[in-house]
Amino acid sequence: YIVDSVHATAGLLYQATKAGATIFNCYSVEDVVYKQGRVGGVVVNWTPVLREGLHVDPLTIISKTVLDGTGHDCEIARTVARKNGVRLNTLEFSNHTGLSWSGQKFKPFKNNNMEE
Repeated sequence: YIVDSVHATAGLLYQATKAGATIFNCYSVEDVVYKQGRVGGVVVNWTPVLREGLHVDPLTIISKTVLDGTGHDCEIARTVARKNGVRLNTLEFSNHTGLSWSGQKFKPFKNNNMEE
């Protein structure tokens, strides 16, 4: 299947925000909140503040779920591993869990009306 990258991204953003997700744009993650064996938030600063070298205290955002959607090399996951000495249970190391590698066909523009 082929999909236009702008349409796919717009569809994912629309559905995520419609479901209640909050998306932070132009923020840099400086650290993670790691407690009781899980990520419970992030420490962020506004990217232009960092770029200009201004001295502004970062903000701590506490959340139930943190999703790294930057498209970069898993910076949040690397920070968790580096600062907390944990080995991440990623898919490449999950063969022992019996995880099924099957999935569903990606349908970004399907009407996901739950009443159907």
